[in-house]
Amino acid sequence: MRMTCDTEKSISSGIRCLPVAQFRRKEQLVASCRRLLTDYYMDPDVPLSYAIAHEATHVYFEQVSRHAITGMFFARFPETVTPSMPLVSYMGLTVVDRCRATPACSRRLWSQFLHDVRDFAGVGVNVLVWYRTATPFGLYPAQALLRDGIPKRKGALPGDALGLVREIRRAFFIPENDATEHPFVVRGYARARYNESETAFIARYRQANGDDLLSGLRIREEKGDRLLLLGYVP
Repeated sequence: MRMTCDTEKSISSGIRCLPVAQFRRKEQLVASCRRLLTDYYMDPDVPLSYAIAHEATHVYFEQVSRHAITGMFFARFPETVTPSMPLVSYMGLTVVDRCRATPACSRRLWSQFLHDVRDFAGVGVNVLVWYRTATPFGLYPAQALLRDGIPKRKGALPGDALGLVREIRRAFFIPENDATEHPFVVRGYARARYNESETAFIARYRQANGDDLLSGLRIREEKGDRLLLLGYVP
């Protein structure tokens, strides 16, 4: 098992990574993240504070010039959560500048993290990745980047899914839902709220592309609902 980066480093063209403890101390970088979040959230400090405190061991960011941060992603490297589970990683807050970011900025940040996790854990070691979302764009990692990502596009689950999601809920203090609900739905949990501009952007996307798994499960972002997603590092 290799060590994670313990100092800021450049990983690939335009992408950098640093431990979250260092991120906290870089006032300009924190301010850049807050500015990006202002385009999405009513109060950018709510998701930012939560990401720093709970969602990350490391922060990935895209820097297209010395002073231009165009995307950020908070993530936790693999850790042992319970003896019965494989190593567990978390994919947290992701935010991009839609006007200036390079094409597929989010995907590049996510893919770099998964590559680094595989390098950290070693070949053949199972690493379970989980995250939660309230936006159709957040479905992409489970559907395209993770191995055996669940829920599937129609919400279907394999036989071991219920046991995995129950362990995730218990380990991370996520409340159980009503027995009539889809087991990956979390109601009224998140405090962050999208602003009117982002809510309208998502509505336009759905109008153009049709309903998705989140709308089918009645995920109400404005009420704090989220969908849990799981999968394995390729």
